[in-house]
Amino acid sequence: MQNAKLSFEQLPEAISNLLEKVETINRNVGFLMSSKTKQKESTSKSEEFIGIDEACEVVHLAKPTIYKLAQKGQIPHYKPSKELLFRKSELISWVEQSQQKGNPSREEISILMSAGNRRKPKNGWEA
Repeated sequence: MQNAKLSFEQLPEAISNLLEKVETINRNVGFLMSSKTKQKESTSKSEEFIGIDEACEVVHLAKPTIYKLAQKGQIPHYKPSKELLFRKSELISWVEQSQQKGNPSREEISILMSAGNRRKPKNGWEA
């Protein structure tokens, strides 16, 4: 079957061999994908929960602020009983997602304002 040229009689056998190989590859890929998802689940489930004090240190916020954010549902948390629990990795990703850009400079503001102008002002005033 290693010949580049196949006869008409060899074609069905070659196709069946290809189909078997494709099926084997599909099974292997499926096994690898399922093992990766199981590994991700086990690492995320095995991560320890932290309390409010450690969460304050991770996020650099005060306790009342964290309580308010948890009450509004703005911070990832767990509340199996009266105590709030957090996962450190979730808090870190929450902080990274809340990154904001700084205030624009005066030049940037003037460029943004003049971007909508179609012509120069008549009185000679320019930004």
